Amino acid sequence: MTSVETMATYIGTKVGGGLDFISSSGAIADATASVSFTGFDASKYEGYLFLIGNVFPGADNRQLHLLTSSDGGSNYDNSQNNYAENTHKFAIGSNALVHSSNNGTTQIRIADQVGLVTTSETNMGITGKVEIHFPHLAKYTTIDSYTSYYNVSDVYTRQVGSGVRESAAAVNAVRFIINGAQGFGSGEITMYGRVNS
Repeated sequence: MTSVETMATYIGTKVGGGLDFISSSGAIADATASVSFTGFDASKYEGYLFLIGNVFPGADNRQLHLLTSSDGGSNYDNSQNNYAENTHKFAIGSNALVHSSNNGTTQIRIADQVGLVTTSETNMGITGKVEIHFPHLAKYTTIDSYTSYYNVSDVYTRQVGSGVRESAAAVNAVRFIINGAQGFGSGEITMYGRVNS
């Protein structure tokens, strides 16, 4: 017989598809312009998971976006036609699914029209996950997102999105940004790697 801790020591990252903790933003300070992650390692991981915990914008009616890099974070792709995206938003009470798509954008939307005024809006920031699939391949990289938040109209919203970086080059860093000069208000983002073997 053995303990769970001992098993974890021996198994560790040897189980393909498991998750390794890589890094965390820690508590994001007010007015932070961006949060970047550069801990990509193609020898260990086939994909990455980012958990978003109550991330608040620094001002009302803002969006959370993601940018990619192919040079380890020295530069991030933010030009027209770098990305294509599809998003679906479900807002409680509206009985409607809002769909939008953009071909030829400067970023990938993770959350849209996030509120920061009412009690509901100030008690729940953007919460959810972002998944990046096989970014080490010199192909277009697909990025999926699943988030919940209260929108600018104080309506609980579930947003599902998918974006693609339209460049046949490996991605080895990402950056999260909030549009607007105020940047982030608070929250935390944590990065995990999906073990490849």
